[in-house]
Amino acid sequence: MGYSSDVEFARRDPASLWAAREIGIKNLNSSNDTRQINAYLKANETPWDKQTRLANERSADLLNQLKLTQQNYSSDMAKLRSGYESTINTIVSDADIRYNNMQDSMNDMLLKQSNAFDTKYADQQAAFDKQYAAQKSAFDDLTIQYKAINDAYDEQQKKADNLANASIPSPVQSADVPLAGDAREEAGGRMRKNNTLSNLTILSGLGTSGNPNSGLQLA
Repeated sequence: MGYSSDVEFARRDPASLWAAREIGIKNLNSSNDTRQINAYLKANETPWDKQTRLANERSADLLNQLKLTQQNYSSDMAKLRSGYESTINTIVSDADIRYNNMQDSMNDMLLKQSNAFDTKYADQQAAFDKQYAAQKSAFDDLTIQYKAINDAYDEQQKKADNLANASIPSPVQSADVPLAGDAREEAGGRMRKNNTLSNLTILSGLGTSGNPNSGLQLA
């Protein structure tokens, strides 16, 4: 017994056989059976279609979750990056502030040290100038004293030279007053007789304990 083509297809199609079992068709052999089967298949989902649908839905859900995860990851990374940048900027800003404060403190310290050094140097220079002026004044006084001593020495040397070159009469032993009418012989061979005045006698050289008389004497 031959069957129509739609019956032959339905008898080999797993979905049609499943629908026939669900409907209660036990002997699929007519076009009426295939019409009932096709109507049922349109209204109902086969187990294979359901598995395919669920698999597709699961795949779509996983894909949506992946997209959401990627979006969340991008958002989280952007927030994290922004937080890092904010933290880094804060650290850099704080470091700049601390560096500027340290630089200002260092500049203030250097300025104070420089001012203190200038003041100390000026005080030392003033003290040195004062001491130098005092020493120069003392040196000038010593120079004047030394010149006066040299001048006095030169004068004494000149007098000594003049005295060494002078004609000095022969010394006498004493400066006794001569008697009236003494006939004392003087230099040049002249004779003074009946002398009633004192003679002027020069005794050269230093005196001794035996003869303390020296210099210009009246005799």
